Order: sequence, then C-alpha cells, then structure tokens
Amino acid sequence: ATRNLGIEKSSAKFIVFLDADDIWKNDFLETTHSITNNYPEQKVFSLAIEIEIGNRVFPAEYSISKEKNIQIVNYFEASLLQSAIFASGTVFEKSVFEKAGNFDTSLQTEEDIDLWIRIGLHFKVLFCWKIGVKYSQDDNGLSKGLKNISSKTDFSKYSELAKTDLKLQKFLDYNRYSFALRSKLSGEKKGYQKFKSQINLRNLNSKQQFLLSLPSFLL
Repeated sequence: ATRNLGIEKSSAKFIVFLDADDIWKNDFLETTHSITNNYPEQKVFSLAIEIEIGNRVFPAEYSISKEKNIQIVNYFEASLLQSAIFASGTVFEKSVFEKAGNFDTSLQTEEDIDLWIRIGLHFKVLFCWKIGVKYSQDDNGLSKGLKNISSKTDFSKYSELAKTDLKLQKFLDYNRYSFALRSKLSGEKKGYQKFKSQINLRNLNSKQQFLLSLPSFLL
C-alpha cells in the first residue's frame, strides 16, 4: 500500500524503488539515467543484480544468453531463474503502472511477482547486464522463505492467459515448481500437492521432475 501511494503521489516520469536490504552501486542512477535517455521508446529498464549470502557475493543467473550488454527481452523468457525485474534494480516509466496496475494489496506474499507478470504481459524489458544492485539475503530471510509456502499465490488468475502464451505458462510452472519443493522441505504436504497439481510437467526438464519426486529427507 505504501508503494502504491508513492506511485500515485509521484510527479516524475520515472519511478524506482529501493528496499532496505538492497544497495545500489555508486553509478546506478547515472547508468539508468543514461539508458532511459538513449532508449526513449522503452518503458521498463532493468539492471542485473548480485546476491550476498553470508560472506559470499555472486552474480544472479538469468535464463537468457548474453548477446550484448543491453538487450530487449521478454520478461517471462528471461526470468526462469532470477527475475529480470527486481524491485530495487528496475526503473519504470510511470505510465507502466497506469497500464498494468499497482501492487495488489489483497495478496499476503508474492505481490511483486504478481505485478511483474502484469507488466510482462504488456511490456518488453530493456535488460542491462551491468550489475547495478546488491541484494543481501540473511539466514533469517532464507528460513522464513520456507514457511507458509501454501499461502503464496498460485497464479490461478493467469491460467487462461497462459493457455495461449507458452512463455508465461513455463514461467508460472517454474514458480510453482519452486513453491512445491519448498513446501515439501517445510513439511507442508497440502501445499506441495497444490502446486504440483498445477504444473504442466512438460515444461520441466528431467532433473526438475526427478527432484520433484524425491522425499523431503533426500531433498
């Protein structure tokens, strides 16, 4: 709700968020300012991120090959691993929210992914491989991520659209696969069954299907 209020009150052409556990690189604003000026026809501009867990820092992995430093990508195709839209690493033209809507305050979790899906349905993403943000993931955050998985959105409201958008369908199945594994790890059998039943297994590779079938102690 606070983000939505910020969006509505903003008088600027572009909006970018910065979460408390994220750090912009020193030249983040300079880089994004240059990109928005050089590609005025685009609406969504995203920089790659790096992830910090404990003492380790590593670049995020994306499901697209690097063809050049800046490329226009389909959000769903680019986000099977790390999301190509990251809240603190993406600049949005304000008109994007007028088209796709704001954050859904009725959702208890995954409200960011829900909005990225709606944005991905309407807009391409200008993706820059230059790392612009460090995301710090602490142990508490990791452990909380395994709790109450079954309460997370199941993306059912996008099921009809996914029938004709195969890239969206695969993106949804990858997320359901992740939620299913995490449900099993946390002992939530109903959550596991819920997410697994919604997956089109043809969208998963053989390794993913194998992991999905393993008992929790082996996972």
